Amino acid sequence: MRLTLAFKPNSFLGSFGLSLVAEVLTRYEGKLLPNCRLLGCKGRVPASIVGRGIGLIVALPFWILLIACAPGGTHGNPWPQGNHRTYTTNFLFTEDPISEGDKWINGKTDGIDWSDVRTTKGLAFGTQVPPTGPPYNDAVALLNADWNPDQMATATVHTVNQQGGSTYEEVELWLRGTISPHFTTGFEINFRCLTGPDTYVQVHYWNGPLNQFGQIGSAMGPGLHDGDVVSASIIGNTITIWINGVQVFQGTDPLNRYKTGAPGMGFYYQGSAGSDADYGFTSFTATDESQTPNAPNNFSYSLH
Repeated sequence: MRLTLAFKPNSFLGSFGLSLVAEVLTRYEGKLLPNCRLLGCKGRVPASIVGRGIGLIVALPFWILLIACAPGGTHGNPWPQGNHRTYTTNFLFTEDPISEGDKWINGKTDGIDWSDVRTTKGLAFGTQVPPTGPPYNDAVALLNADWNPDQMATATVHTVNQQGGSTYEEVELWLRGTISPHFTTGFEINFRCLTGPDTYVQVHYWNGPLNQFGQIGSAMGPGLHDGDVVSASIIGNTITIWINGVQVFQGTDPLNRYKTGAPGMGFYYQGSAGSDADYGFTSFTATDESQTPNAPNNFSYSLH
């Protein structure tokens, strides 16, 4: 995982190093330098060989700096970079609560009244203790940094042993969220981990103290399977939701409540069956340069 401040490396560094090599080779190509000793060899050595050696030595620091400044790594950045921030994680560590080097703040550790998000290797999930229900002390974790207001979050869903009826297992994406003691704000986009007629997606806003929240909108279906990819974005006051790249909801916050905050994730459990580890995320990406996810060619869904 990595917190990446988008940066385009200055091409001057690489081109300057190359120009040094070109200058030496152009000036001395085909000539012989007398009294030059290279690797212990006595006599005259072609200047082109010396030039290449000198050019590479001089250019090496510039190439090292060029590589160090370039984005990349295990996960990469799935969206174009400008003056934007992107964070990607596959949850490589076991942590309770999730931290990843102080990159996250949590609902209980930092907010006191809610629950934390924890991880085992390759999975993030909630820590609510069943049986649960009101108060709505969702497990929440937000990225601990300053973000531009237009944001997108995307995550890969883990869901097994799905429960129906009066048991509710929800995975959540958060946008423009904040957490402080006894006070949480932001937009929560939740998906019920279930297939069938009782599935839904919902958009809530959290208004500070525990249980102070309201709903902006919802849609029935299409349900979640293990490995599905959920995404949500906010641009201005418009929130859009996708499952596997297919848009399933779009709505607006008429009051445009929150103009700042950070993306994140959350989990909610209500009922007496199931387990927190039965549902969660296996990967998570956030960016403050919103894009439209791509839908796979073989994906279809229906809204109920």
